[in-house]
Amino acid sequence: MHREPTTSNNVLATFFTRQPIFATDYTVWGYELVFSTETGRELDELLPPAPTDAGARFTATSLCEAGKTVLIDFRQNALSAMPPGKTVIVIPDQPMNDDLEMVFTLLKRRGYAVAIDTDESFLPQETSVRLADFVLIDTIACDARRIEAIREHCQNGSQLVARHVQDRQHLAEVRAAGCVLFSGPFFAVPENLDRRELTSHESSRFQLLEIIERAEEDFDELSAAIRNDAALSYRLLTYLNSAAFSFPERINSIKQAVVILGWKQLSHWLRIIVFTDLNPDIRTEELLITALKRAKFFEILARAKKSPDFDPDQIFLLGLFSMLESILEMPMNAIVARLPLSQELRDALLGAPSPHRDWLDMVNCYELAGWERLESIVAGLGFDFATITNAYNAALAWADAFTRHSSSA
Repeated sequence: MHREPTTSNNVLATFFTRQPIFATDYTVWGYELVFSTETGRELDELLPPAPTDAGARFTATSLCEAGKTVLIDFRQNALSAMPPGKTVIVIPDQPMNDDLEMVFTLLKRRGYAVAIDTDESFLPQETSVRLADFVLIDTIACDARRIEAIREHCQNGSQLVARHVQDRQHLAEVRAAGCVLFSGPFFAVPENLDRRELTSHESSRFQLLEIIERAEEDFDELSAAIRNDAALSYRLLTYLNSAAFSFPERINSIKQAVVILGWKQLSHWLRIIVFTDLNPDIRTEELLITALKRAKFFEILARAKKSPDFDPDQIFLLGLFSMLESILEMPMNAIVARLPLSQELRDALLGAPSPHRDWLDMVNCYELAGWERLESIVAGLGFDFATITNAYNAALAWADAFTRHSSSA
């Protein structure tokens, strides 16, 4: 039996976001796909074959192929499309009965891992805890004592996954209580916002960004700045000669790159390469992917909107720079002071209410699955939901592809 979507126009049934799940060393262990509505089925319709949203299915299979584990709700899942070895099926919390036990058995026979989704009313002694491979815990609703009680009943090696972890202090608390995997906004919350000095590496990158963002185009200065940075020159030329571009002739010099690409396209790719090279730390990898995804998401939407108020190149920068505070662990006002950005971008990055700030609010809601507020913001910006969904899916694919090409360069 299908449940009716919670929205009147049924559009949000196709919305999904992916949220990273981190191991204790800050590497990304996998992703959970979070859907906008519960359009699923009752458990007595065992292992339904109907396909899920195409974008979600593509995202899930791509992540599995890249070696990441994917958590996906049983009620949204298309089992025929999901590789068993890297897929965890999330079962909603409910009292154990014969039907539920049969679901566990059938899923495990097919090679899937199973997670039980708990809430504040969950009883730690439930049989499902002993059957599940993973136990998902809402760390806002459950304190450390309750987490420890659940852990004590996990007798078959079930791993505790902490959801909604807010910051690094919260992370330390739930980790001490027994959780070994973690999701939530904590990874994007700076641990210590110091007004520190930039390192020499960071300063050289900012100097290059300053050249790129100036109103006047100085090819000689740009070429010299790139040539003086051997690592950046190598990375740029390697990337431009990769399959991502497939130029008819090989690019062998910075001067040749400038001539072939032109200022606008070269500046575009330099922004991305410089940005992803600012802080090459394992803790920032997902932040970089998030920034790239936001930038492309905004650019696609701006091109679709065709409004003089939202230039695609400028709105791309808004998304790209939106994570700098977390990546550099510096106050945003100190960061934007070093860059020749338009007033609209400065205001938006500093949190001032504005049409450009609405774009950042929109993507924040999307990433955190704040579907009701997202619906309101999308309507205010004049987008339709199909455009938003397609742009987000395309941006995810682009950010993942760029990261793969960049890491192999």
